[in-house]
Amino acid sequence: MKIYLFKDYQKHFNQEKNSFYISNLEELDIEKTNKKQRVYLYDKTYIKEKKEKEILHINNHINKSGTNPLLINKQKNIEFYDITQIYQQKKEGIITTCLGKRYEKNKKEETNPSAFLAYFAIYLHVKGFRKITGKLINLKT
Repeated sequence: MKIYLFKDYQKHFNQEKNSFYISNLEELDIEKTNKKQRVYLYDKTYIKEKKEKEILHINNHINKSGTNPLLINKQKNIEFYDITQIYQQKKEGIITTCLGKRYEKNKKEETNPSAFLAYFAIYLHVKGFRKITGKLINLKT
């Protein structure tokens, strides 16, 4: 399954079966999704030194988005999740800094920025998905 986290993904990728754009967690029907299948999360990035439309593999993230899907329900019992190995690891993988709604404003100030990759990856991991591959596409426009 491929999930695109930016609206104009079809300009850069061919439409494939079992791939779609989502902008919020409510659009993802977790209960009807096979948690054993690999999930590819695609977000955009702006890296001046990289080629336009270059795809980068994510090994980890820093969440500076100001949001966390674990805080949606303010519950009294807090559970701690080990997300240190949330993404499939690759030698060439990078660490992205997720900026959330501040992406457009701050993308040139961070190394390997992304918008909402961390938010969706954390949510999927907590819901039982263990095969998550994070990808960024470099869009300089």
